[in-house]
Amino acid sequence: METVLVEAEAGVARLRLLQTAALRTASQRQIPTADGCKSLSEWAASRLDVSSDTAKVLSRLARTDLIAEDGDSTDRIVATSRLATSGAT
Repeated sequence: METVLVEAEAGVARLRLLQTAALRTASQRQIPTADGCKSLSEWAASRLDVSSDTAKVLSRLARTDLIAEDGDSTDRIVATSRLATSGAT
């Protein structure tokens, strides 16, 4: 049972990283602004039908240069990003 849960979470993380890459491209192309949104997270929430919290997480990840290791959960990547932003090593 634990293996199934861990593998499922790894799959979720891979899909979130694909979304993150797409959001990075959308941001670079200024698509959210062209669509009349105030922010990337606002645009993501409306287009992906996710909560504003999830959209903020994805937007934050889209702005980072961190490279995720296979198996890293989205939560771990966000935490690592926050640490890197704060200057922690």
